[in-house]
Amino acid sequence: MVSAYEVDAELMTTELQASADTNEVFETSIASSPQVETDKVGVTTRLAAQIGQLAASEIPDEAYDRAAVAVLDTLGVILAGSVTKTAERQRAAIVPYAGVGKASVFGTELRLNVLDATFLNTTAGHVLDYDDSNPRLHGHPSLAILPASLALAEETGSGIAEILKAYVIGFEVASRVGDAVGLFQYKYGWHPSATIGIFATIASAGFLLRLDETALANAFGLGASFASGIKANFGSDGKSIGLGHATRSAVQAVLLARQGVTAAPEAFEHKHGYLNIFNQGSGHYDLEALLGDWHGPLALLHNGLQQKRYPCCYSCLAPLDGVQAIAEQTGLQTQDIAAVDVRVHPIRHPHINRPNPRNGLEAKFSLQYCVARHLEAGFLSIDDFEDEAVTRPDTWDLMNRVHFGVHDLPEVATATVAITTTSGDLHEVTIPAALGSTDDRSLTLALLRSKFLDCSTRALDTSQAEALYQALVGLRGWNDLSPLRLAGTVAKGADNER
Repeated sequence: MVSAYEVDAELMTTELQASADTNEVFETSIASSPQVETDKVGVTTRLAAQIGQLAASEIPDEAYDRAAVAVLDTLGVILAGSVTKTAERQRAAIVPYAGVGKASVFGTELRLNVLDATFLNTTAGHVLDYDDSNPRLHGHPSLAILPASLALAEETGSGIAEILKAYVIGFEVASRVGDAVGLFQYKYGWHPSATIGIFATIASAGFLLRLDETALANAFGLGASFASGIKANFGSDGKSIGLGHATRSAVQAVLLARQGVTAAPEAFEHKHGYLNIFNQGSGHYDLEALLGDWHGPLALLHNGLQQKRYPCCYSCLAPLDGVQAIAEQTGLQTQDIAAVDVRVHPIRHPHINRPNPRNGLEAKFSLQYCVARHLEAGFLSIDDFEDEAVTRPDTWDLMNRVHFGVHDLPEVATATVAITTTSGDLHEVTIPAALGSTDDRSLTLALLRSKFLDCSTRALDTSQAEALYQALVGLRGWNDLSPLRLAGTVAKGADNER
């Protein structure tokens, strides 16, 4: 078997060579396509027009239902993240200088301005890596959309129906920009949740603030300058802060554009624009995927929302389902295990190959830790990623028996798991996709409820958490924001004073 270190060395050599080759041809690539032909109408203008048509169209009820589930799941993880040390430090840094406003900082009684509330709620929701994902974005859509939408709704008085429609619009933009640029950006080292998610935030926020097409196009152009985020910060506070910076910057872009601030009409397609700089030339993006026919099924309605069962990197989830399947079939105990062999798609391997995690955040991106701890406990909880939990000697002993490599199967979502027992028996399973990752493998309402209450009771009293859950389950029946305000009325351990 090829070792994890040999795999990473080979992948790194390949990536470095690809980087060198890319840099060598970068100027040539851009020079050969100094500006993409877009019928002389800028990409941002055409994107704004597509969004206008979507906003004016009839949205299926099923899309609103899925958006409501996203609100439920996302508010839960924001509440859980609000009591972490990372969230407390960020509030300590920002709140003394923040202007007051109407927007809730969930898990506290704070009401701040839209920009700072957006940042704090986004980072709180992302710090545990428990928020949902989207394969077309190659990142996390709901936290790119909802913190800004909820803050703006509280500030402007928008209703639940508008928030849900804003979510559908933002999700569509995240998916379509992801189709155009996401895979290259993800492989190259950008963090698409931020570098692409910023445009989802702009789209949803622009809808809530009723920007016209010209202003929305300018907001997208400003967002092209504001976009940032790198995968090197995975496993640190920098990952969640990067997404928070993106959502805050997106709202800033929308507010500026609403006041008439302009951006270059060709901010996307210019030879020095977003597409060519982030994607290293015209061979690495597909404008048709972004600007083509928007009349097909909504992205949200086709395997769009991938919700997490465990609070760790999404790439770990299919292997964990495999571990659980074997454990349930065999009843194996940890002392019976001689070796565990896990294989994932090559694109997923590098950022979860951390055989020696130094803290809880790094452990979320350690396949070795996640598998070993799941074999011990039969589950993974938020508590398993506290710093002190990562140092358990028994867990490390089991981690040393976990061997991690890549498979040659075509599907990115697929993982294989093989467990060899001390008596020589071999148990194998192939998991096509993680539970929660497809429409036919979605998390059950019971699992969603359990996850939500586990998350929310870390910040709220049990009665408040249950009341919030019941309100969010019936979210579409509400006109005002009363259910959301329950998330900021009671706090256990979160700071509540300026």
